Amino acid sequence: MKLFTSLDKFESTKMPIVLTLGNFDGVHLGHQHVLSQVTEIAEASDALSVVVTFLNPPSSVFTPEKPLQLICSCEQKLALIEEMGINRLILLPFTKEFSEQSAESFLREIKAHLPLSHFVLGYDSRIGKDRLGDEGMIRDLGKKLAFKVDYCEEVIIDGSSVSSSRIRHLIASGDLEETEKLLGRKLSYILRPQPGQGLGKTIGFSTLNFDVQDLCLPPLGVYSVWLKTKDGLYESIANLGYAPTVRHESRPQLEVHVIGKTFQSFEEKAEVIFHQWIRSEQKFDGIDSLREQIKKDILTAKQQLERAKA
Repeated sequence: MKLFTSLDKFESTKMPIVLTLGNFDGVHLGHQHVLSQVTEIAEASDALSVVVTFLNPPSSVFTPEKPLQLICSCEQKLALIEEMGINRLILLPFTKEFSEQSAESFLREIKAHLPLSHFVLGYDSRIGKDRLGDEGMIRDLGKKLAFKVDYCEEVIIDGSSVSSSRIRHLIASGDLEETEKLLGRKLSYILRPQPGQGLGKTIGFSTLNFDVQDLCLPPLGVYSVWLKTKDGLYESIANLGYAPTVRHESRPQLEVHVIGKTFQSFEEKAEVIFHQWIRSEQKFDGIDSLREQIKKDILTAKQQLERAKA
């Protein structure tokens, strides 16, 4: 998948373009349905599949005082979209100026830069200023600007539409099974380790430390997880929280201990895949009590992860 950061930079091509537009936070099953439609239409018509998405969520412009907790980082979003077989991706900053465009002006700009032949949207998508570009308007613009329009069917699971807001609620409530059902995969975050204070080593359990600011998180506590790197998949245990026994943090951190392995140096991005809750975070009387509890947690994590293999 080739990445472009503006319409002006998009490569010159005579191949027709099948395009979709959206924020795609989480790339859940509803999003995957749209992306699958894009790739299927593109393959059937010898066209390029193209996604236009945003570097930052639209809410950062419309409601900056209420920052949206993201299901995944932008980096992870792009990786998930690429896995869907999309040929090209245009990553744009969502700005106030961008939000002021009408649906027609935006689509005319697209047509000026890309040989758009087919525009694919989710069942409830509305584009343009004040979200005035509903299905009727977009279909009329398709006729006017000479491209086909296709709206995908709604994806329903357990009687309700699959949506990012529904998934955020499930994550926050700790329902990892239902979250997995709607995402089509386990809840995970692709992150880069941050320098820690080395406190894990002092108690005998080294950790990789990750900053999870701005992400939608499950309840604070201890979880069995997998750590996925370019070298493999490792059974691990994670603490999501403030680690109150050994330090005083102003915001939660994600600390991952890989069971039976120590990384001497690790700076590459990794995927932390959540499996199952073990216990709530708590403050212990001292390091010895914490150390004994971690040993028990590791045994529980190994049992949970081994059962998942069966």
